[in-house]
Amino acid sequence: MGDSAFGFSGMECETLTRYQLGSVIFIINNNGIYSGTEKLEGEPNTYGVTHLNPDSQYELFAKAFGGKGFEAKCQDDL
Repeated sequence: MGDSAFGFSGMECETLTRYQLGSVIFIINNNGIYSGTEKLEGEPNTYGVTHLNPDSQYELFAKAFGGKGFEAKCQDDL
């Protein structure tokens, strides 16, 4: 799922770990809705409304609920 979609369904990580359901979730971080930004610059009120933080560590959601989370920035990381 994309990073924006994960914003709507991220708490399902808790459900998956509570019921010990085997699953793999890939979050494709393009830093926003439709298109993002390489880096958030300037004052927060100057960010586009479709920009999300490119430094978000989504893998920590899995760890927070007892699962395993990994960050992959390139194919070799997978």
